[in-house]
Amino acid sequence: MKKPTILIYILNLSGGGAERQMINLAQSLSKHVNVILYFKNKHGKYNFNINPEIKTIYFEHTHTINSSPFSLIKQIFHLRKTLRNEHVDIIYARLFTTFFRIFLAKKISNDSSKFVACEASNPDLHIKQGSLKSNWFGLKKYLYKASLRSADAVICLNNFCKNEVAQFSGQALEKIHSIPIGLDTDFIDENINGLDAQTQEIIKGVYNIVSIGRLHQVKDHANLIKAVNILVNQLSITNVNVLILGEGPLYGRLHQLIIDNNLEKYVHLCGFKGNPYIYLAKADFFIFTSLFEGFGNVLLEALYCKTPIITTDCQGGPQELKQTIGDFGEIVPVNDSQKLAESILYTIKIYDQKKETINKLSILTKEIYGIDNVSRQTLELFMKLIEDLHS
Repeated sequence: MKKPTILIYILNLSGGGAERQMINLAQSLSKHVNVILYFKNKHGKYNFNINPEIKTIYFEHTHTINSSPFSLIKQIFHLRKTLRNEHVDIIYARLFTTFFRIFLAKKISNDSSKFVACEASNPDLHIKQGSLKSNWFGLKKYLYKASLRSADAVICLNNFCKNEVAQFSGQALEKIHSIPIGLDTDFIDENINGLDAQTQEIIKGVYNIVSIGRLHQVKDHANLIKAVNILVNQLSITNVNVLILGEGPLYGRLHQLIIDNNLEKYVHLCGFKGNPYIYLAKADFFIFTSLFEGFGNVLLEALYCKTPIITTDCQGGPQELKQTIGDFGEIVPVNDSQKLAESILYTIKIYDQKKETINKLSILTKEIYGIDNVSRQTLELFMKLIEDLHS
């Protein structure tokens, strides 16, 4: 019997957690089905050792981002042609900008492949604060809603998101499935050792704090910098050292905030790191300051790396993770620098106790969120859709 073909649509490998998760899933699924990775372009910094059995297709063989309307139209037709030529059974995508391309490509063709959309966030927050804030006179919102409603199945990363997607899109609740993020623990184990020389100079003899994420408004790194300012300049706590890993449009603003508060000795913007696990493993604790999240894959990575956690109580991951894993760390209000500073101080005081707790949770994290378990759930959904396709 011919193996089913799954096409996974990723814009590029630009460095976000979503891209890592999609590649991890592709690698795991390729053990059971034919997998095609379809990229808009070669932009990005991730360098994955992708299984050679996985076919890769690029719409544009460039490292630059072309967002022109002409390029968009060409890609929709290129995607339609790819679906036909590759005899795709399932097309799977995450992020709105891929959803509507698939929606339009299928609209202009007689393609019978099943479309599975993975929605990681609350749609309402997407529109008000995220990538859909610029709404093209309502067209983005329409295409987003129509794409979700037309999908043969929607995967959400938690139950809160599942209910919000159903309410927003009008998609039938029975077609929306809650499947968590897949954590590739083997990959983490292989990459957990070693630090570059520059970072070895930074990590010395104090409480080293790591934060990972795009330098974007929704990640709210400014909150962390302000909390460090309270610790250093108001409470005279100087044994903290913060490494912020990531790139993004707010680099200049965050850099200036560090300078304005004389925190150059305490807060370091380290840029993009293709292997964040060595930093998580060396950190004394991890801080997550997002305003909202789909789930927050890096929380799982920190748990698996046995790194104590402080997180904001953002919509998405933290509360769902607490229900599944238990008391995994300190949870503080969103955008409250005073509470965050107090939580950092508290964690320092009871650090040994926190470390003992997190060591026990590492094994549980792998059992529940390991990529093999998540891949199995995803594959079961795909096979059910394929069965319906050929019945």
